[in-house]
This record gives sequence, C-alpha cells and structure tokens, in this order.
Amino acid sequence: VDMLAGVLGTVANEGYVVTASNYRWEDEYGGADTNDVLNLIQITKRLPNVDSTRIGMLGWSRGAMMTCLALKGSHQIKSAVLVSGAPDLFSTLRERPGLEETVFSTYIPNYAKTKNEALTARSPHFWTEKLDRNTALMMLNGTKDRHVDYRQMERFSARLDSIKFPHELKLFETNHSFLNMRTELDSIL
Repeated sequence: VDMLAGVLGTVANEGYVVTASNYRWEDEYGGADTNDVLNLIQITKRLPNVDSTRIGMLGWSRGAMMTCLALKGSHQIKSAVLVSGAPDLFSTLRERPGLEETVFSTYIPNYAKTKNEALTARSPHFWTEKLDRNTALMMLNGTKDRHVDYRQMERFSARLDSIKFPHELKLFETNHSFLNMRTELDSIL
C-alpha cells in the first residue's frame, strides 16, 4: 500500500488528478466490485480541471485484473498500466493452490459451483479481444516475483500479439512490490 501510495503521489505531483477505489467489505474479487472502478471514471469526470479524454488507470497485483475488467467494460480509458498482474487465474491456482481456500472460495460468490466460469471471467488471458484496443497498455512485472510468475504476463503478451493488440511488456529483476525500484517506476509512469 505504501509503495502504491508513493507511486500515485508521484503521478499527482506531476499535475494529474488521482482517484482510487477501495475493496468492499463484502468483496467479490472481480465481480460487482468492478463497478466501483468503473464508477470512478464518472466521478472523476465531474471533478474540476479534469480532462476526461485523458483518463489513465494503474492496477497493481489484483488491481491489474480489475483494470483489465475496466478495459473490457469501458472505452473511456486512454492508457493503462498493469503491475505484477496475474492474467490467468488458472495458472495462479496451479502456482499457489492455497489461494483457492483463502481467496477464491472466500471472495468469489458461488465459487465451488462456478469455478471454471468464475476464473475465466476474471482472467483477461481468455478474453483479450474484449479489451479496448484504443487504450495504450503497458505491463510491468518482476522476474523475482513469488506471488505471480512473470511468465503469465509473457503468455498474456503473446496472446495480445496474436490479435495485434498494441501493448508493451517490461520485465525487471525485482519482486512483486518492485522493492528498490522506485526511481525506475517513477521514470516509467
């Protein structure tokens, strides 16, 4: 959280308006909570001094999934950055099976009955063609990330290449939170 606040603070310091969502008490992990992210666009457009033709979005970890869900549900996002994202929750489940009990079954409604459908709906790897092609997309991942294997993002990038979706993938020798990479992140964002 501190790292993300620092990154957003740097963006705000450059003169951009920054808004952020908070996960619900009764969370749905990529379900109805996606509307909270999409509603930020409408709220932001009502703020003074906002150029609503230049809306950007940054999603870190689970937020990367939420950003992709927003790119599927809106054509108003001009640019998006995904950091340490997991675009394929089936791969995530194989890499970290404990998440099934601690996260997926806890925060995805009716998970036991709808597992395949629920994970597919939350895995942009399987619906790349539904992402807004007019959004400039950058993806950043650490090769030492023990939460999400960076190769997921490489496979997602290859999938985007296969449909000629413009994007950029940058890999760094760092962990999930980009520890000790603050200067590099500031220069990229």
